[in-house]
Amino acid sequence: MGAAAILEQRSPRLAVRPAKDGHSGAHVLYWMTSSRRTSYNLALEHAVNLAVERNLPLLVVEALAIGHRWANDRIHTFVLQGMIDQRTTMLGSGVTYVPYVETRHGEARGLLARMSVDADALVIDDYPTYMPRQVAERAMKLAPCEVHVVDGNGFIAMRHAGRAFTTAYSLRRHLHKTIEDHLADLPVEHPLGPALALPDVDETLVDLAFQETDTPKTPLEFIWRTAEGDDVGREALLALDIDHDVAPVPHMKGGSMSANKRWRRFLDDRLERYHEDRNHPDLQAATGLSPWLHYGHISAQRMVKTSSTCTVGTRVTSLRRPMVVARAGGDSLQAQKPSLTRSSRGGTLRSSTPTWSRITTDTVQSQSGPRPPWLNTLTTRVLVRTPSNNWKPPKRVTSSGTQPSVNSCRRASSKTT
Repeated sequence: MGAAAILEQRSPRLAVRPAKDGHSGAHVLYWMTSSRRTSYNLALEHAVNLAVERNLPLLVVEALAIGHRWANDRIHTFVLQGMIDQRTTMLGSGVTYVPYVETRHGEARGLLARMSVDADALVIDDYPTYMPRQVAERAMKLAPCEVHVVDGNGFIAMRHAGRAFTTAYSLRRHLHKTIEDHLADLPVEHPLGPALALPDVDETLVDLAFQETDTPKTPLEFIWRTAEGDDVGREALLALDIDHDVAPVPHMKGGSMSANKRWRRFLDDRLERYHEDRNHPDLQAATGLSPWLHYGHISAQRMVKTSSTCTVGTRVTSLRRPMVVARAGGDSLQAQKPSLTRSSRGGTLRSSTPTWSRITTDTVQSQSGPRPPWLNTLTTRVLVRTPSNNWKPPKRVTSSGTQPSVNSCRRASSKTT
């Protein structure tokens, strides 16, 4: 975090910035940015416990901005479908849930700071990159109340070891020594239970914050309509200044409920053959949960915990490797070496990409003409044009007209990078 000097690291997953000038407030505020779910959500669990401990109401705000580079109908529909799930779950839970969708650029710029004025503590997701990270850094600078930054990203806390893991091997060695600690550190499945006894949020304070920042509250009807994802939903999204050419995918519904169904279906139907077939896209053996993991609709901790009850050991091990090692290694590296993910082009990973890769990628992407479907991936485009000897095995496969495996590309990438 950019304001790390003023943070008190109370545990590997929790950092707290003290309140300014003895500030106190009327409720606990959880500003949901990356863990967009109500189960296995460590930040929500912490917010509930904090509210219970202080006997204060709990207000949860989930915001969706239009200012990110790839804002479009597909992403908005996916996230809004998750908001419907959040509202359904929190209804009657003792928690006040406020979903908000930005309608014009910069519209809600002062909303978080203003809402933190009424808060006794602000809980926010800790995320290593991009907008969630920027929002957390801004909150630590502007909020007068306590700010609690909670890392609920993966099976391993991003700052658990106090250093970044630059290789998968070093992370695996660390895991062998600390696996029991991580298993004991998993969030609870249903954190909302204790919230039933909480007092109600004074909603006049919420309304006042929106009014004073000239921010319109998002009508529930708008969220319902857009979450449908059909022509009605897309018509509603026309009111937003986003890319309307990228349409929602009808069979890819966002939200925790959809994610959990897919996860259960994977355990029942695909886990048995995952270790053998996962690298072949036609065999449909992968989890297919990447979008739901990316937007926080399902937790990696949940996937690790529930897969541990399965009896097919080899399959579970092959599943955990990408979930634990790859994700945790990337999160740890980005959290502790933020310069890797910042650049003059809006905070992309481009600054950490080797020069040869940037040149090759730009060259390939500038070419016109049809390509085979399997060749239209970034990895394949890069590997078939680089002169590096490390890429020869997957290059041979590619030039023969068959699809290279994910592992062959990954091995070549790790050697060259």
